[in-house]
Amino acid sequence: MKFAKDFKSMVVDLLLFKRLITGSLVRILYWLAVLILTWGFIYHLWLNWAEADLAFKLYWALALVVMLFIARIVSEMFMILLGTYSRLGEIREQLSRSGYAKAMPMPAAAAAARPKPAKAAAKAKPKAKAAVKPKAKTKARKK
Repeated sequence: MKFAKDFKSMVVDLLLFKRLITGSLVRILYWLAVLILTWGFIYHLWLNWAEADLAFKLYWALALVVMLFIARIVSEMFMILLGTYSRLGEIREQLSRSGYAKAMPMPAAAAAARPKPAKAAAKAKPKAKAAVKPKAKTKARKK
């Protein structure tokens, strides 16, 4: 019964986007890339082993290491983005539980950057520039 409840809550979390599947997908794709690159390297060397010299073999070994490194960097970049998103969600939940998020004022820069609703922007009339009045000339007092 516990498995059924856990499975049901997991499905609900997936459908409501409370749990993301992209992290698991990135890990699977990374290991798939490692297997394909390594298999391709071994297959390529096996086909060309007889006529390949040492420089050719070292070149392909270096290419394999570089490609595995690039695959790892790309995977880690996606994992960092996903980790940041999940941590921000945790921070938001903790702030809302403590009531601090409601009492926190929005910074002026964030308020200014927030897009205005379409209705408010359409109703807003451009302000006319105030005419600059020339200063009246006053007579200097004589002492």
